[in-house]
Amino acid sequence: MKDGCWDYFDMNITNCGDYYVYYLRPPNYCSVAYCAGYKKPCPYGKEGEPPNCFDLPQEFSSDNLGNPEISINGDPEGVVEVTLRCKVNILNGIDKWNNVTYRIEWFVEGKSLKSDPICGGLPVGGTHAESCPKDGELVSKLPGTKYKIGQWISCNASAKFTTSPSNVWSSPKTVREPFFAGIQFYPRTTTLELKECDLSFNTITVTPTVPARKSKMTGHFPMITFWLPPEIQLVNKAKCEIELKGTTTIKLQIKATCPKNGITPGLKAIVPHISTLHSNFWSPPQNPISLPTIWVTVFKKPGHLTDLRNGHRSSLFCIGHWRMV
Repeated sequence: MKDGCWDYFDMNITNCGDYYVYYLRPPNYCSVAYCAGYKKPCPYGKEGEPPNCFDLPQEFSSDNLGNPEISINGDPEGVVEVTLRCKVNILNGIDKWNNVTYRIEWFVEGKSLKSDPICGGLPVGGTHAESCPKDGELVSKLPGTKYKIGQWISCNASAKFTTSPSNVWSSPKTVREPFFAGIQFYPRTTTLELKECDLSFNTITVTPTVPARKSKMTGHFPMITFWLPPEIQLVNKAKCEIELKGTTTIKLQIKATCPKNGITPGLKAIVPHISTLHSNFWSPPQNPISLPTIWVTVFKKPGHLTDLRNGHRSSLFCIGHWRMV
C-alpha cells in the first residue's frame, strides 16, 4: 500500500468551467475501489475524515427506558414551593454502558419548561470513562418556581449514542398520565334532591396533590372558602373556610336549604377560592389561581319545604363568604 491506496490509474479530466468531469477507467480486478485524495481513509465501519473518524450512526431504542414517574421531592423545612421529581429507570443493562447520553424534558400543558441533560458534556464521538449513570436511573427535578398551582405537568426521557455526531435523540418515553399540581375536588358533579328540607347530605372531598405548607410570611397554611348558591349549604358551617395541610384530604358535606322564596331547580355552582394571601406559590398576586368549580344539579319534588327543626324555612349558607388577610 502506498499513501493509503493499493494501486494507481491514469484518468482523463475535462474542465467544464464551473465543474470538472472525470473519466474513471474500469479497474483491472474485482473488489477494489478508487481513493480520492491523498490521505488514508477512515477504517472500515467508520465514517468521517481522518483523524476524525466516528462509528456509523445508530438509533437508540426507547424500549431501553422505563416510563417516567412524577413524584414529590423532599424540600428543606420552611420552603413553601414544592419541587417535583421525574424518575426514569434504565432497562436491559444499558446503564452499564459508557456511550449513551440522556435527556429529561419537562412540560406544562404541552409547553416546554425545562430540559436536563444527563451523562452529557462529552466531545464529539467521545465516551465516558465509566458507565453512566451509576445507579441505573435518571432523575430530574422541577422547582416550584417553574409552574403554577392548577397546572398539568408531564416529563419525558430520550437518549442517543455518543459515538457519532450524526446520531439523533430517540423517540421520547413519556409519563403514562400527566401530574395535576393543585387541589382535587371529588366528585366534580353531584345531585341533590330537595324534599321537605331533607336532612340527607352529599360528601365532597378536597385533596391537595402537592403538600400545602405553612408560609413564613404569614405563619398560616393556605385557606379555601366557598361561594354557594341559596339552595345549598354546608352541613358544618365552620367549614365555610378550610385550612389545607400537607396532602390531607378534607371532607365537606353539603345539603339542601329551605330558602323563604323556595328553590330554583337546575344546575348550581359551588365556587372554591383561595381566601388568604399566603405566598407567591399558592396565591400569586398578578395571576390568581383558579380552582375548579363543583357543579350540583338540584331537583325539586312536590311537597312543602320546611325546616324540620323549627317549622320555619331556613337560609343558612356561605354565600359570598370571602376573607382576605
